[in-house]
Amino acid sequence: MGDYGITIPESAKLLQKFLDQRSWIEYVQFRWVDFSGVLRIRVVTKEYAVEMATQGAFLKSSPMAFQCIVDNTLVPGVDLTTSNVYQPDWKSICATSGPQGHAAAHAAVMCDVSETSLGMQALGRKCPRQGLANVLRAGADSLGLAFLVGFEVELIILQRSPVSGKFMPYSSGFGRYSSHGLRHPAFRLVEKCVEELRASGVCIQGFHTEGFRGQYEMSLGPLPPIEAADQLVFVNDKIKSIVSEHGYYATMSPKPVADWHANGQHTHVSVSPSACEGHFLAGVLRCLRGICAFTMPYEASYQRVKPTEGGMGVSWGSENRAVPVRRVAAGHWEIRCVDATTNVYLTLAVILGAGIVGVQRKEALRWPDASTVSLCAETPEPLPNSLADALDSVNEDFGAITAMAGDDVISRYLQHKRHEMAVLKAMKPEDVRGLLIETF
Repeated sequence: MGDYGITIPESAKLLQKFLDQRSWIEYVQFRWVDFSGVLRIRVVTKEYAVEMATQGAFLKSSPMAFQCIVDNTLVPGVDLTTSNVYQPDWKSICATSGPQGHAAAHAAVMCDVSETSLGMQALGRKCPRQGLANVLRAGADSLGLAFLVGFEVELIILQRSPVSGKFMPYSSGFGRYSSHGLRHPAFRLVEKCVEELRASGVCIQGFHTEGFRGQYEMSLGPLPPIEAADQLVFVNDKIKSIVSEHGYYATMSPKPVADWHANGQHTHVSVSPSACEGHFLAGVLRCLRGICAFTMPYEASYQRVKPTEGGMGVSWGSENRAVPVRRVAAGHWEIRCVDATTNVYLTLAVILGAGIVGVQRKEALRWPDASTVSLCAETPEPLPNSLADALDSVNEDFGAITAMAGDDVISRYLQHKRHEMAVLKAMKPEDVRGLLIETF
């Protein structure tokens, strides 16, 4: 109980305890990821954050949370009589660094975002983070399923040409674990990122040179899906922010350098109990072409549809990196046709949702292990070769996933991406490349 018998919410106690232990924090970033995969942030003072948590109040804004495409223009038909309400998940709050690190005065919290009408009556329009929570709840309640998720973060460090202003490589050492890339000055920036991420409590299992030239990779430890997604959002933003302080650009965009190796965001998914792994995998593979509309959400993403990157056809294989889904161990897969331009919450919602439907239906795994089939075996159905192809592949198989995620979040995403695709198609390819570099 607080003063005068007023009950202080647990969320306010959690926030106050967090701030008491970190006296250097002055501001709190309210964060969410929109349909374009863009991290958006509202910053409030710590006093106002405590006041809202104590009173059970939420931050409110004009309805822009999910109405901007990647170039920051609005989608058509925005209803300006509605508002967005940001409900912070205080369990996700973290300091953006230690007391001496980058943006030391800031903490960050992920938010669930809803849309309301004039009278603050919910319209039933929720966000991808809430959609993922709905999917996880459905898998746990109906089947007793639990998941762990881990990510591989691939990045290239760029600089701007002082003459043309165009992006050009800064990190240029050889990859594929070559020590040459560790001697490049860019590796010192990677080490700085790792140091600050570890100080913030991020579990980094390792980091190394990757790709042919100029690319680095960090492997993040496994967490429950929402926690893993929250951590990934934090990691990607932190890396970009630290590198930018030194005058360079860290980018996870899929194809920042035209003739270099692409960036991916390989996603590790483990399901428990693992005895259902065949049904789960069958559900994912049945929907994989449509899943690509979420995991590879820009035209540039489809430059990764090739062996050793995103894979070529709807298939899986034991310890096989030439296919989209690699089986690592019992109940553990690496989804390779994913990059960092995705809304990670929606991506996990459709991947896990498809697998859950496969388990519910006890779907048979009719796709053979690509690591054991003969060369004369039937050629698998190809992955989409464009975003338009992937969007057209979101068919009736997604009905159960859409219902599971709820609140028309998937249909709103598809409408959003079709509009964005048309806008970007009208731009010069080099301008789109630069936009994705700066954003992702």
